[in-house]
Amino acid sequence: MRAVIATVAALAGASSAAVVPRADYGFWDVNVTRNSAANGWSSREISAKYFNSELSEPIPVHCNYSYWLGQDPVEQASCDDPSFSYDLQQYSISLKQTVNLWNTDVTVMGNSSLEFNCNSATGRYCTSSAQVDVTTAIA
Repeated sequence: MRAVIATVAALAGASSAAVVPRADYGFWDVNVTRNSAANGWSSREISAKYFNSELSEPIPVHCNYSYWLGQDPVEQASCDDPSFSYDLQQYSISLKQTVNLWNTDVTVMGNSSLEFNCNSATGRYCTSSAQVDVTTAIA
């Protein structure tokens, strides 16, 4: 009987140890730069690092966007991680990225408000940084 109880207890311990607490899906540290000029040119730069306790190192990503009427192409956009996307609004940002957690590709999403500091005389060069917590994750 003791052997059965010990076996059941060991299995229960093993199964509970195998369940990874999924409440912490991580966060991004994100830096945003917006810049514009009177001639209609505008740009934005997004630099983010995704942190999760399951990862040995954060996952960095860098995105650029520029708009210049009269240039060909008018719009240019790039991100060095094709699984990363963002939606930048005037005072907020939403992030989405697919990362490998627990040997599974997981799409993590989150959003945060932003407070921009505009340091140039024209007020057209603005920066912001935030920690964006993951609020949704889909495997």
